[in-house]
Amino acid sequence: MDEGLILITGGNSDIARCLVKAIRQELKWPIMVTNNSQNISYKEKNIEEVTLDCNNRQEVEAFSHTVKGLGISHYIQLQGNSWSSDYLDTQSFESLDYHLNVNCLSTIMILRFLLPTMKLSKFGRICLMNTASSEHGGGESNFGYGLAKHTVGYTIKYLAKYYTSFNILSNCVSPGLIETKFHKRIKRTVKQIENRATTVPLGRPGTPQEVADLIYHITFKNSSISGENFKIDGADFI
Repeated sequence: MDEGLILITGGNSDIARCLVKAIRQELKWPIMVTNNSQNISYKEKNIEEVTLDCNNRQEVEAFSHTVKGLGISHYIQLQGNSWSSDYLDTQSFESLDYHLNVNCLSTIMILRFLLPTMKLSKFGRICLMNTASSEHGGGESNFGYGLAKHTVGYTIKYLAKYYTSFNILSNCVSPGLIETKFHKRIKRTVKQIENRATTVPLGRPGTPQEVADLIYHITFKNSSISGENFKIDGADFI
């Protein structure tokens, strides 16, 4: 297509920064990026930043109404978060509500308002963020996060089944251990990350750039793949 309008939620992540750079190397399309704080991350022309708290359902719904008629052609969901102590046997409704809102329900609400316009234009590209561990029981201390992310796989299959006929292609990316500030916070120490990396067959964590390159390819270069989950984990979860 000649020009699109890109929406990236979770734009203050390491992966998002690499992705925006990759997009800018080839495309000059306008980009809307959401952050969970008012700190400005991008100072480039044609990039609009919006503060969005994905744990605030009213805020998410208001934002979804705002983007409904903008003609978003490409939606990439990168927001996500987890608490460092999130065991099943210590769960609360507050914890479950938070993890579902941030990692799942906010995305579904945004999709609800983007899909009708994509259907009318007979074009859409959607890439959601999953996690490689969600199909394997997740991490012991990340129950709510794993539960929420597991719904992404179902959402992608649903989107592919009912929207591919409108030329709306939907896929998700499932990173394993990636050297990002997210994993540094969850794993807490450099030593813990190093120890975890020794269990990955590749022998090292992945990089934000590698994940961004994959997202870019399946979102902007893909013309036929839909409903797939692309793991990028160095063969960690087989």
